[in-house]
Amino acid sequence: MITLKQQQELVRRATRIRRKAYAPYSGYRVGAAALGASGRIYAGVNIESAAYTTTGHAEMMALAAGVAGGERELLTLSLVTDNALPPFPCAICRQGMAEFDRGKMIVIAANLSGKTRATTLRRLYPHPFGSRQLGIDPAKY
Repeated sequence: MITLKQQQELVRRATRIRRKAYAPYSGYRVGAAALGASGRIYAGVNIESAAYTTTGHAEMMALAAGVAGGERELLTLSLVTDNALPPFPCAICRQGMAEFDRGKMIVIAANLSGKTRATTLRRLYPHPFGSRQLGIDPAKY
């Protein structure tokens, strides 16, 4: 379980990194920060593309930074947008997050006004497709 102080730090980091998002087409900037089991924090932003379908989501960019940093388990992921009601990650990001969840990942959605919502990934995405269906032990990778 993570502390309130850690949660606040994740939201702060996601808010700060959000300014670096590359969103020239939609103007919709998203920042994300993920806490790895090591205690390290990894940040990501959305990166839009004129082709739209190749746009990278901030949550997936934070996951990629974590994996590049050697993480194989993430405890918490926060994301910050400017929506009045902070949105939780999309289904694609939930699937990606499930790959690094060991059953206790917390998801924090926040906005620039300080409103936050939190839940577990399991509540958002109770039946992910994963290593069990493939008969693979991801710990070996």
